Amino acid sequence: MLQMQRNEICRLQDQDRVKTKKIAILERAVKNHMSVKRRYNYVRSSFERLQQKHQKCQQSLRAQFPRLREDQIEALRRKSTRGLKRSAESIRDGLVLKMRCGTSGYSAVVQKFPFLPSVRSLQSYVQFMDFECGCLEEMFDLIEVASKDFNIFEKQCGITVDEMALQEGERFDPSTKRWVGRATLPTHIGLAKKAVVFMVAGLTRRYKNAVPTQQIDVY
Repeated sequence: MLQMQRNEICRLQDQDRVKTKKIAILERAVKNHMSVKRRYNYVRSSFERLQQKHQKCQQSLRAQFPRLREDQIEALRRKSTRGLKRSAESIRDGLVLKMRCGTSGYSAVVQKFPFLPSVRSLQSYVQFMDFECGCLEEMFDLIEVASKDFNIFEKQCGITVDEMALQEGERFDPSTKRWVGRATLPTHIGLAKKAVVFMVAGLTRRYKNAVPTQQIDVY
């Protein structure tokens, strides 16, 4: 009888130890849960404060610079504009400014105002344009946009011609998958010896843009 009672006591003690371990595990789990919950609440409140600060910064930038595009505002907030997707309006503004200032002038402007697309960004966005010999129809569209704010005197322009000597030879262009180097102007045959560029140049305002280009076979 006494032995049975001892066995029962040992069994109850074992059960008590198991329950004590389970309670300790539950207490640690509750403690960890409360710690994670506190961290979550702290991170959420910090995120909400950052969102509010972000909105205030955006409102401040829009108030100070109402003509800035969304991607230009994003460029001001970033340390680097690498990977930033530019809007069509920003690219158009950059191309117009580059046409008015030239490549070196536009690069200097970008250094002072880094929210503008870089020269390399503009080049990547106009890769679809066809710059082969012939009339560049797209350039007329750019000139129309660039001269939209010109007055009647600033719109006065003329046609200029420039030429440069070419090294004779026919080569394969991998970008267009065509052979180049022959004369392209009608009535001219054989290998090209010169490139002739026709440009629209302002008479009362400084701008000059190539419109058609041709290759000829005479010096």
